[in-house]
Amino acid sequence: MKYHHIVFILVFSLFSVALTAQTFWTGEPILGLFEKPEKVEWVKYYKGRFNDMNDVVITLAGDGKDIKGEMQYLRSKTVFYLVGEAKKNKLTLQEYDVEGLVTGYFKGEYTEWGIRGEWQNIENNLGSKLRLEEVKNRVEVPSYCGDNKWVRTYSGNIGRDKAKMILQKNGAGKVMGTFIFLNKTNTRKIKGYSDTFDNFYLTIKDEMNRPQGKIEGSFDEKNKFNANYTKNNGKEIACTFHPDVDLSVGCQEYADYATSYDVLYPKTRNESFNDWIEKIMLSWNGACKKYMNEIVTMRQVPVPSMRQMLRSHAWTDIDVYNDELISGQIHFSSSWTKNAKSQNLNFNLKTGKEILAKDIFKSDFDQVAYAKKYMKNRMLQHAYAKDVKFVEWLDTQQFEAFNFRSEGIYFATDFHPIYGRQSVTIPYKKLKDFFVKNDIIQNFLKGKY
Repeated sequence: MKYHHIVFILVFSLFSVALTAQTFWTGEPILGLFEKPEKVEWVKYYKGRFNDMNDVVITLAGDGKDIKGEMQYLRSKTVFYLVGEAKKNKLTLQEYDVEGLVTGYFKGEYTEWGIRGEWQNIENNLGSKLRLEEVKNRVEVPSYCGDNKWVRTYSGNIGRDKAKMILQKNGAGKVMGTFIFLNKTNTRKIKGYSDTFDNFYLTIKDEMNRPQGKIEGSFDEKNKFNANYTKNNGKEIACTFHPDVDLSVGCQEYADYATSYDVLYPKTRNESFNDWIEKIMLSWNGACKKYMNEIVTMRQVPVPSMRQMLRSHAWTDIDVYNDELISGQIHFSSSWTKNAKSQNLNFNLKTGKEILAKDIFKSDFDQVAYAKKYMKNRMLQHAYAKDVKFVEWLDTQQFEAFNFRSEGIYFATDFHPIYGRQSVTIPYKKLKDFFVKNDIIQNFLKGKY
């Protein structure tokens, strides 16, 4: 008789749980959760992920009245128990820890692929998507969390205009990236999501946070993106984008009772870059795990209010990628810090070295002050231009974050919980007199990138 069966005798009396050795129907221990195991009509196995990152396996059984089961995080081996019911194709479950305390709720529905639903903690202030695929036998080995994530560059036409995109598919179906009409040389941000059927819904905004259009479509078997581009005036244009470069991603994930973390970052064929960015991510992860362990150790036994209380995420935002350069930002977020933090991601793939501000700007040039002044001069165009608090906050910001874009150098503020991250891109030609001699800058000025 397994330990968790004994625990259930003690703490699940409200369900009249009487564990016996009679696992005669299938030999499945989950039958012990039922008062009359012989009445169980079915046992099913599922595998899935919280927010498409943290691997879990779930076993469910039903006796025609109740549904009971067990959920386990595959990496940490942390176990929770599930009790609830199904009405038609709707499933409602309560989540319990091994002490018999309610730790969360799950509401979902059965589909032909498995179960789709949402998990929430007991205070209903934290939730995750949970996608489950039915399998024949219980899965024991976790999958690679980056196997359905990617970074891709695309080229295509929208009407007569040539365009390029960099798209990144992250966890929980989130999609982000950049979009540029080559004849307008103005990089715009893309943000959106993909649904269960791999349809993509993307919104395009400029740096002033103004909507610029929408793209909705899907990928074919050759990763071509067939879509409709909708202008702000409602006019739709059919378009096709062809893949240029497809990058895999590095990924690390872990979750248990109180903690969860995940990191995503691009992987190239350049070993120097891969080593550089992996060290950054491992350092961040190590610091987060140390902090989490210290907090959890303060409580010998976790309680429901601690469920998924400590969370950390790291991801990248790529604006330029070619054979010689990768450029963007690395972002870090945790539940115990007020705002997300960032680090410049500027790497010369030819030299195998990070590109610093001193490598591109003259020593007597104050690029931070220049970017701040440039931003203020454009304030009348900004969506928050009439927000006094926004203007006051912006005045306190230092534009130390920078990276390359097709048309110029991108500078950005820190993150704000309401205003997000504000940025400005200054054309290369306006900065020409302030650059040191640099091959990468020259290639941008000549339009080679």
